[in-house]
Amino acid sequence: MEEMIGDRFKAVRKALMLNQDAFSKDIGISQSSLSEIENGKFSPGSDIILSLCRYFNIDSNWLLTGTGKMFLEKKPESENISEAGDEPSAADWQLQAEQAAKTAASRSESEALAGDVAALKKQVNELFGLVRGRMDVLEDAMVEIPVFMHRVSAGPAVASSSEIEEYIKLPTVLLKHPKRSYAVRASGNSMVGAGIHSGDLLIVDQEAAIKHKCIVIASINGEQTVKRLLIEDGELVLAPENSHYQSTPITKEMNFSILGVVMHIIRTVY
Repeated sequence: MEEMIGDRFKAVRKALMLNQDAFSKDIGISQSSLSEIENGKFSPGSDIILSLCRYFNIDSNWLLTGTGKMFLEKKPESENISEAGDEPSAADWQLQAEQAAKTAASRSESEALAGDVAALKKQVNELFGLVRGRMDVLEDAMVEIPVFMHRVSAGPAVASSSEIEEYIKLPTVLLKHPKRSYAVRASGNSMVGAGIHSGDLLIVDQEAAIKHKCIVIASINGEQTVKRLLIEDGELVLAPENSHYQSTPITKEMNFSILGVVMHIIRTVY
């Protein structure tokens, strides 16, 4: 753990073998203030630093940064020191204390920034954990369905196959019967009025109830098509959603079956 200025206040006091009461009186502060400084709860001002350094001949650079030695071995002889004897003037001490205070402020800002960074890292880690948890939930809420290789005609009926091109994952909430659902692509433009375009992926439910005007995948004599199913007076009609195409009435002579109801349309727009 990084040493703070309060730790060095305490180190000076221990080196001088003084208790908090005597030490605080020597530097002109209350015992409670000294206790807060030593515990890192209060940052000493330049006046307190000046008082400590002058009274006990402490190196202010060491006090603020921990660099160097605790006690001054010899008074420096420089332009910043009064020429009237070896003792620095009050102005010299004030300048040194102000410089030390600036150093302390800089260190405090760095320590605060380090604390902010640590808190931010913690928040990011918590966020990643939350996202991972949500992804796990989403993964559990997905189901795979097959995409058949053949295309169903949104036009004249076309031949079909049972070959699977790939599997796709969809949210289970979209599928009432996931195990009896599949996907197939549309081909042609006979159903543009219903929003089905060539290349769209149709999600089909084989267990959905067949109702009047629902859109179905139908097989006529072994060929598949997608159309709107009309049920009128017991008669079945496959109707397009494009005026350029004609409806197909279903007759007894046809080998006809409904392979499922179109529940969703997936389109790639880019």
